[in-house]
Amino acid sequence: MKDVLVGSVGANVLSVHAAGESRTVDVVLSENGVEVWEETFGPTTMSVHGTPSHINRVVLGTSAAREAMSLLGNRDGEPAEVLGEFFKTGEKTTLDLMDWLDWSAIPYKVVSSVDGFFL
Repeated sequence: MKDVLVGSVGANVLSVHAAGESRTVDVVLSENGVEVWEETFGPTTMSVHGTPSHINRVVLGTSAAREAMSLLGNRDGEPAEVLGEFFKTGEKTTLDLMDWLDWSAIPYKVVSSVDGFFL
């Protein structure tokens, strides 16, 4: 576990570095419930977002997180372990997670950050 924000503890579930681009995914337990943070940095991020780094933060309330974990097959597991399985191949992103949550009718909030500043 690592301290990612004041008052929040999380675990890194994915770190991918290829062709100058880096992507990390952290699952964070906070007062909001469970948050999935995905940060990208590099030339692709610059091309897509116009900044060298970008963060997507998907926030699941406590009951939504339990429902998502149940549908992923492990309602009683640790959120980082269960949600980490979703990202383990390195192919899925938070956009894929949001699509799956929409399809599963699980409510969530999303916050994007350009260069570390939340919009």
